[in-house]
Amino acid sequence: MIEALYRSAGHLIRRAHQLHDTVFGEVVARFDITSPQYAALLAIAEFPGLEQGALSELIAYDRSTIGGLIDRLEGKDLVRRTIGARDRRTRLLSLTPAGATMLRKLRQQTPLVQQRLLSPLSPSERELFLEMLGRVVNISRSLERLPGSAGGADRPSDPLGPAAEENQDNGQPSRRRAG
Repeated sequence: MIEALYRSAGHLIRRAHQLHDTVFGEVVARFDITSPQYAALLAIAEFPGLEQGALSELIAYDRSTIGGLIDRLEGKDLVRRTIGARDRRTRLLSLTPAGATMLRKLRQQTPLVQQRLLSPLSPSERELFLEMLGRVVNISRSLERLPGSAGGADRPSDPLGPAAEENQDNGQPSRRRAG
């Protein structure tokens, strides 16, 4: 019976996630940053002025707890929140100079995480593994958008939609992800 558990996709994905968190923590320990915080920094750097809710979708982070993640980044002086000019209820995110510096340092270290995590695989197996895992994740995203599921039908199809509009209103170029 336990063999069935060890061959279960859910169990293996959970274990892989645990391993990732452990390796990530070891590689970037001196920076006091978590994997979701790193993902947020990457997204904010690529899409300055991104709205907080759009960030949660872009990095697949729960909308109800994204505020806490941003609070922690703001507390470390890595991210700045500003009130939207068009809609004062929105909070637009940008990196501080310290956040940009931190991200530059992290980007030098984080490839070691994937290298260590995937070290049992050959280079061709790594590519195949990532391709297959990507397909699983993309199928999961489409299922999340079904009516009645978490996120449901009211979830925007383009997480950058509101942020892109806000940026255009401020005279900044819109940065949208390619198709």
